[in-house]
Amino acid sequence: MRLVILLIALTFSVHSSAQNWVNGKKVDRWSDVEYLDLSKMKFVKHGIPDSLWTMTQLKGLRLSGNKLIFLDPNISKLVNLRVLDLSRNRLNVLTGEVGSLAKLDTLILNRNDLYTLPAELGNLTQLRYLDLWSNHVDDLPAAMDKLQNLKKVDFSGIIVFPEQQEKLHRRFPEVELVFNKSCNCH
Repeated sequence: MRLVILLIALTFSVHSSAQNWVNGKKVDRWSDVEYLDLSKMKFVKHGIPDSLWTMTQLKGLRLSGNKLIFLDPNISKLVNLRVLDLSRNRLNVLTGEVGSLAKLDTLILNRNDLYTLPAELGNLTQLRYLDLWSNHVDDLPAAMDKLQNLKKVDFSGIIVFPEQQEKLHRRFPEVELVFNKSCNCH
């Protein structure tokens, strides 16, 4: 399998001509890129470039540390994504469009401001790992109960009361659920 790796060192800027460039080349010429790391690119000011959504061969996308407050619904166009890293942003809502990423294996949402997750995550039948570390989510949508490939959910850094932990263990007996080592939260 041919993998094209694009390193963090690439500079990404939005020009006044509304064309998006990576190291002097139009982004849409990178349509065969499979793994893209756009961490800490400061998309807050201009938003994520539209040309990213044309990169349908992407298997891995890292948008960590961009201070994003919402995820563009166009994420659903990246149908080959297996790994999506949205960590260290400011997301307080995760759009249901993420649920259309049928090949997604790993979803990293740590260090955001999420309180709930969309029911559409139940459509992610290939999902194996969900990282919720340091959010406010203490439960999973009922639709996720049917995810047979789910192996691990990380709730570290979240206050999850013992009763809720037990409930989650009953719902997901085959899944490794990671909680804080001790919860003195009474």
